[in-house]
Amino acid sequence: MSDSTPTNVPAGWYPDPRDSSWQRWWDGLGWTEHAVPAASGSVQPAQTDAAQYPQAPAAPSTPLRPDIQTNTVWIWLVVLLPLVMLPTIFLIDWRGYLESSLDMSSLDTANPMLPSVGMTLTSVGLSIAGFVVAGIGVLFAWLDWRELKRRGIQKPFHWAWAFLALVVTNGVYVIGRGVILRRQTGKGLAPVWVWIAVSALSVIVGVVYAGMIMGEMFDIIFEQTGNLQVS
Repeated sequence: MSDSTPTNVPAGWYPDPRDSSWQRWWDGLGWTEHAVPAASGSVQPAQTDAAQYPQAPAAPSTPLRPDIQTNTVWIWLVVLLPLVMLPTIFLIDWRGYLESSLDMSSLDTANPMLPSVGMTLTSVGLSIAGFVVAGIGVLFAWLDWRELKRRGIQKPFHWAWAFLALVVTNGVYVIGRGVILRRQTGKGLAPVWVWIAVSALSVIVGVVYAGMIMGEMFDIIFEQTGNLQVS
């Protein structure tokens, strides 16, 4: 909070220009990090009589930079990347998996719903694809972070937070980035809102498709039950 501008205001405790309920130490040149509550007994007014001097200048705040363009092609790729994996749920033969699992469970009651070899390979393939997509997202986050620094953003949200996409979601980087940009430029939340929309769409599609799979399972159970009764 120091200010390098020379001033004739002597060092001492003065009301904090940012919060009058605190007093902050003015070292004669600028505000320091030393502050105490205004009612604290640790402040000794005898050190300096603030009433005899003009108010010390307030520490300059960091000006907003609305002139900086916050959107990059990389952040939009980060936000939209989860949509790449969304269609993969339609590539799985869920009915075939359910039929084979129910047939195997009727033969081996100790291991119900055993996955077929094909289903196992499909699951492994999708897991690998998910890690690859998350890794690409980390690369895009790094490119976005580098571009923001080039444009003049001070300490943009670090790209390494994008690694949490491997265990949680890529939203950690998107939201953190938006908060930092909002503080420095007064804007930058558009990718956050788009990410929320993408996440909501993914959840809705997942819930609807899960309901369809449950319906398929009940149809297969009813069909197998009917065949057993006929036989």
